[in-house]
Amino acid sequence: MMSPGILFVAPWLFDGGVERVMEQKARWFAARGYRVRIAVAQLRATLSGHPNPVLARFKTLGIPVTVLPVYGPRLHITQRALGIAGLAVRNGSILVGHDLLANLEVLVAKRMLRVVSGRSPKATSRSSFPTRGSTPSRSLVRGACCRPPTASSPCPTASGAR
Repeated sequence: MMSPGILFVAPWLFDGGVERVMEQKARWFAARGYRVRIAVAQLRATLSGHPNPVLARFKTLGIPVTVLPVYGPRLHITQRALGIAGLAVRNGSILVGHDLLANLEVLVAKRMLRVVSGRSPKATSRSSFPTRGSTPSRSLVRGACCRPPTASSPCPTASGAR
C-alpha cells in the first residue's frame, strides 16, 4: 500500500519564516513515512551569493521541490492551481498552503479537483457561505451588532430580534 502524500505549497523558497515552518512540517511528516513534496512559485538557488540553505536541507532530506511555472502576464493563480492539481492527482497528495497567495492557489486547485472528479463540494454549504443576492444565515450574524450590548439594551441579533 502506498503511503499518503502531502504537497506543501508556498509562493517562494527563500530563507524566511514561512520556509522554516514548512521545513519543520515536511521533516516531521517525512520522518513518519509520508511522501512529502514542496511546490513553489518562485525559487532562488542562491541567496546573497550563497547556496539557498532551505533548498539544500530539502535535498538532504530527499524532499523534491517543484517550481510551478506560469506563462504570459495573466492568470498566474489559475495556472499555478492547475499545476498544483496535477501534482495532487499524480502523487495522491494532501494539499497544504503556506501564505495567503499559496492558500488561494490551493483552494482553487481543490475546487478544480472536485469539478473533475464529479463530486459535489462538501466543504461549503449555502448556509455558511451566502451566494450573490442571498442573505447570510442567522448563525453568521448572531452577536454581530453595531453597538456593544448593555443590560438595558441587549444586542438585537443575539436575542433573535430582527
